[in-house]
Amino acid sequence: MTGTKRKRAPAKDSKKKTTASKKVVSPKAVDLSHQTAGVDKRPYRAERLAAMCDKYVSEDDKTTIDAEGLFALMEEMEIDETAVDAFYLLYLLGQEESTVSRAAFETALSRVSCDSVAKIRVHLRQFGAVFHADPTQFKEFYSFVFRNLRDEKQKQVPVGLVLDTLPVVLSTQEFPLLQSFIDFLKSTVGTSEEVKKITQDQWNVLLDFLNQMDPDMAKYDETAAWPCLFDDFVDWFQNSKKGK
Repeated sequence: MTGTKRKRAPAKDSKKKTTASKKVVSPKAVDLSHQTAGVDKRPYRAERLAAMCDKYVSEDDKTTIDAEGLFALMEEMEIDETAVDAFYLLYLLGQEESTVSRAAFETALSRVSCDSVAKIRVHLRQFGAVFHADPTQFKEFYSFVFRNLRDEKQKQVPVGLVLDTLPVVLSTQEFPLLQSFIDFLKSTVGTSEEVKKITQDQWNVLLDFLNQMDPDMAKYDETAAWPCLFDDFVDWFQNSKKGK
């Protein structure tokens, strides 16, 4: 995330604000009550959430939590801004831009009964397990990450940012071809075939591609309607195998 020139994986330079109409997302049907023991047993109170929100609102606009406020929240939660937990937090808040309205912030957290940093931390721990159990929810999160990375009014993301982010949100153990795809993108740098930006469609299709392909890509069908980027990747992959 950005807004303070500390841009890394969960990043964006946009100055737009989220609105109350933004979808607030969180793991579905997860009961967190049994996991708050020893962390924060207090019952939810809207007044406590409002007081917490006061700590992070912008000094210039009390209706907005800007990038500095989000960084402050991450620091208090001991979240590395380059780690997947940072994306989990932004996903929970429905924050696709560099700022989030106070109303959206409070709405998102009230829906999951989080009125303290400790409770938010416990809630974020659920995402990994929920996503592992429900690929559909993970796909929603994965698509959200791309939207969060985009700059204002841009439909594409620089490949450098994509290279930084893919290993954060996807596991090379779960997706053996991921590292090969990353190596492919890097191999195009400085060539006439250089891939400079990635579109939302390419980003989304990548997840489908990694889910469907076996490690040696024997299942690849060149007549299938994959984006050209993946045809180029397969050619690179097969030529790399021949060269070994």
